[in-house]
Amino acid sequence: MTGIDWNVPFRTARFLVCDVIVSGQGDDLLLVLVEHHALPGEASLSVGSATIEHLKLVGESSSSRKWLVYWSFVAAFKSSSESFNFTVPAIPGPPGHCFRGDQSPWLSELKVGGLLDDLRPGCQHFVILTDHKTIEVVSTHEPRVQEVSDEEFDPLEWLKSPRQGNA
Repeated sequence: MTGIDWNVPFRTARFLVCDVIVSGQGDDLLLVLVEHHALPGEASLSVGSATIEHLKLVGESSSSRKWLVYWSFVAAFKSSSESFNFTVPAIPGPPGHCFRGDQSPWLSELKVGGLLDDLRPGCQHFVILTDHKTIEVVSTHEPRVQEVSDEEFDPLEWLKSPRQGNA
């Protein structure tokens, strides 16, 4: 993938988790991303006869931020889940959790036969790396990104409501 700088607000979050993935109206996509922090204390993990000690806990805290990421149109998306991962996928580009590219193996695969270029020319491949998922989106435009407060935000209600200023 040819990495292009994608400047989004959640880019600097140290630990990022995707709480919600919803495709509301067939060709749109809503993500809710939450910043997690290192929490006080330690834990241990028993695996068979082995025990791993002094693990640091990471989770949502009172200072965690939450972002709504919404594409009004996506040509395709996929989410790969990793519940325990020691490595980050090798994607060239700037540091952070997100990349955008106009050339990638998946984008090339979707363009075979010319249908994607005929119906939606100019699609780009967006990648968001979280602590548990790799989310990939093919769309003609960047998503709408806004910070939301936990108390007032319900993603399903938001999808039902009329939305102004969608990208």
